[in-house]
Amino acid sequence: AKGNTWVKLSGAYRLESLDVAAACAKRYLAEAGPERLLWGSDWPFAAFEKTVTYQSTLDAFERCVPDANQRRIIGGETPLKLYFT
Repeated sequence: AKGNTWVKLSGAYRLESLDVAAACAKRYLAEAGPERLLWGSDWPFAAFEKTVTYQSTLDAFERCVPDANQRRIIGGETPLKLYFT
């Protein structure tokens, strides 16, 4: 509520289903907005190297955050603000 928290969306493949990851992302978006969320591929995919690809993490991100503008903010604007301002 005070704007002091950042949440990284990553590792959806570690959850029981992509539906769970999508539900979490939806809640984070409702609570904090895309301005407090960051995306990460979670590479290297420790213990999942044979089943997870970089493309599959991008696909999961798109499914969890279907709005292209929100993905742009999460993947670009938010990290720039966090790391460089």
